[in-house]
Amino acid sequence: MNRKLHRFPHHAIRKMLEYKCKDRGIEYREVSEAYTS
Repeated sequence: MNRKLHRFPHHAIRKMLEYKCKDRGIEYREVSEAYTS
């Protein structure tokens, strides 16, 4: 399981989500991972 998560294309998913949000007029905002639960 750890290996699968490590190979997961996080950057590609973020960029795709950002593109889809902009295409639909939805605000996309990245939040720092620090201090999140």
